Amino acid sequence: KEAIDKRLDELIKNYSSREYFIQALIQHGGTLTDLRNKISDQMMIQHMVESEVKNKIYVSPKEVTQYYEENKDKFHLLPRAQVDSIYIKFKDNNKEAARKTAQEVLQLISENKDFNELVKQYSDTPSLGLVEKEQLVQPIENVIFALKEGEVSQAVEVDNGIYIFKLIKIYPEEQAAIEDVKGQINGFLFKTKFKEKLDAWLADLKKEAYIEIK
Repeated sequence: KEAIDKRLDELIKNYSSREYFIQALIQHGGTLTDLRNKISDQMMIQHMVESEVKNKIYVSPKEVTQYYEENKDKFHLLPRAQVDSIYIKFKDNNKEAARKTAQEVLQLISENKDFNELVKQYSDTPSLGLVEKEQLVQPIENVIFALKEGEVSQAVEVDNGIYIFKLIKIYPEEQAAIEDVKGQINGFLFKTKFKEKLDAWLADLKKEAYIEIK
C-alpha cells in the first residue's frame, strides 16, 4: 500500500492540485480505485519480471572479453583534443562589453601573457579540458580541431558568450581499450540476455495459460 501511495503521489505532482488530478481522472472515465488497482498490477508484474527474469541474468567477464575481441571494429575512440579555454559571458546581455574584453585578452595573448593566468583572471568557467569529436556543437568543434598544437583561436561567439581556445594536444582516433568500453559491453549483453529471457518467460506464461484454459 505504501508503494502504491508513493506512486500515486508522484502522478498527482504533475497537476496543480489533487482536485485537478481527480477531475482529469474522472474525465477519462477512471476512478482512484481503478488507478490504484492498475498501479498494483504494474508493480506486481515488475516484481515478477525482477525475480523471474532480471535477477537471474549474469554477464561474466569472459563474455565481455569475448565480445570485445570479436567486435573490436565497433570500439574506437574518436579524435580528442586537450584544450585550455577562456569563456567571457554576456553579462546583462551586454555583448559589446564581452567583445571588448575578448579583444583585450587576445591582445595580452599576442604579448605572450601566460594563457593559464588569463584563464584565472578573465574566464567565467573552467577550461574545457579533454574533449572528443562530436561532443561539442559544430562551430566550436570546427575551430578547435582546425588549430595546431600550441595555437590560440580568435574569439568564437556563441549564444551566451565568447570563447577563446588554446589547443594543447590532439589525440588521433584509436582502438578503445577493453577497460574503456567494458561497462558499455556489459550493458549491451545484459539487455540482450534480458530481452531473450523475457520473451521466453512470456511465451511460457502464454503456454501455461492456454493449458489451464483447455
